[in-house]
Amino acid sequence: YRLEDAQGELVGQFYLDLYAREGKRGGAWMDDCRNRRDTANGVQTPLVYLVCNFGRGSGDTPATFRHGEVTTLFHEMGHGLHQLLTRIGELGVAGINGVEWDAVELPSQFMENFCWEWERVQAMTAHVQTGEPLPRNLFDRMLAARNFQSGMFTVRQLEFALFDMQLHSSFD
Repeated sequence: YRLEDAQGELVGQFYLDLYAREGKRGGAWMDDCRNRRDTANGVQTPLVYLVCNFGRGSGDTPATFRHGEVTTLFHEMGHGLHQLLTRIGELGVAGINGVEWDAVELPSQFMENFCWEWERVQAMTAHVQTGEPLPRNLFDRMLAARNFQSGMFTVRQLEFALFDMQLHSSFD
């Protein structure tokens, strides 16, 4: 795919490799083939690829994605957009290369939020046979399950932070 600005100028390109196949490494990731940089001849535009391992459809049945898979796709697309939309012309720090590790996940986790907004979910879902969007009551149940004991995640992160602080303040 080509990503162009409002004037039709190439911003970057990306490839999608969505489906699992024999011999393919598991998981989902984004990587760059070519990063943005300024050259004597102009700008070298970025080229990225997004790789997932979703199931294919079969026969006349199209591929269907679980909500977690859609969230994964949005997450990886966040990394891809981060890489594609960089305005940094220095190769070693363009895109995600010059970003602190604790901030690398910001665009990707931001993109995941779209998968938890009712209006977006309603717009991008359709039952494979009826075409009806995901029912609101099912979405509400998914949201409740997502938020169940979410405070425990925060407590766990605080525990890690306390351990880090203790470790780094007690030893030379």
